[in-house]
Amino acid sequence: MLSYWQKNFYIHSYDVAIIGAGINGLLTAIRLKQQSPNLKVAIFEKGNMSDGATIRNAGFACFGSISELEDDLKFSNLNSVLQVLKNRYEGLNILRKLVGDDALKFEPNGGYEFFTVDEIHQFQYCSDRIDFWNKEVEQICGIKNTFQVYSEASSNLGFSDNSKLILNTYEGSIHSNYLVYALHSIVRNYDIPVFFGMELIKYSPNSQFIDLQFSSEQQAKAKKLLFCTNGYLPQLMGLDDVVPARGQVLVTQPIPGLKLKGVFHHQFGYNYFRNLDGRVLLGGGRFLDFEGETITEHKLNEKIQDYLEGLLYSAIIPNINVKIEMRWSGIMAMGKTKAPIVKQLEENVFYAGRMGGMGVALSAHTSTEAANLIAQSL
Repeated sequence: MLSYWQKNFYIHSYDVAIIGAGINGLLTAIRLKQQSPNLKVAIFEKGNMSDGATIRNAGFACFGSISELEDDLKFSNLNSVLQVLKNRYEGLNILRKLVGDDALKFEPNGGYEFFTVDEIHQFQYCSDRIDFWNKEVEQICGIKNTFQVYSEASSNLGFSDNSKLILNTYEGSIHSNYLVYALHSIVRNYDIPVFFGMELIKYSPNSQFIDLQFSSEQQAKAKKLLFCTNGYLPQLMGLDDVVPARGQVLVTQPIPGLKLKGVFHHQFGYNYFRNLDGRVLLGGGRFLDFEGETITEHKLNEKIQDYLEGLLYSAIIPNINVKIEMRWSGIMAMGKTKAPIVKQLEENVFYAGRMGGMGVALSAHTSTEAANLIAQSL
């Protein structure tokens, strides 16, 4: 039973209501207030904290490995692939400028594409494409010599010397919790309320406002409604090419003297790992069960977890006996291409999402597009 104060706490009229308090939702609210300080903006999150990919990700500040870019060319033309790469690279720089490297715990240790001894043919092909991609990236991003073969011994990073690496010198890592802390601090400074435990179950447009009904029996009104739910989708029209994509992750116990430094991509970007507080964080394996991983339940996929564990002990930390400390899954959103979607779904209702697993890098761009689109309609 709700008190009078509880029942009426959320009955407010807003200019913009944002559904989803992940990176994209928080950044879009900030952008809206930067553009129009007098706007009434509120964010509604269904859980007690952001629960999609925002604090279930790996904390990569990355924008693309060569094998991933080559794989993307199978589904998109070169200009489209390069535009997404540019948006990722620029988005990371915007985010770092907005939040600050210290607040992000940003570590510019580079990103590596990792090839096992059984993947030498793939390594050789990617090595032959370095000059091509360096030229294209320089033209569109203005940075030189992005990719290079790692010339030192692989054992310096704890791998077998038969392993091979291609280095992206402009990548790094962040701490996802600190990113969220920093964004919430900025949101508070702009006087933007964030309401948790508010799952939207129904919205009803009327002549002046959209009526919002939440599972908590609370209500609110808004002139504009923006879904920043990425892979968590209600039945929204016009989003046929948005598919939930669950990512499996494991983290080891602390490993004394762990040599890993930087962030690592493997198998066309489907696998990823890094040193996290002296542990190995490893995620991926979705290609083993694409269909089974298109759900939004936070469950473990035993087949994929077994695969990740095998990769960990055979190639990433060979000859190190350490136990797995944690396992979890995160929910991303995928489509036929890697480009996010920012669009109007119906009158006064908008969507911004489908980050393709690159929300950290893409959210700064996507949030700006969403804020501009909504501002034009006000």
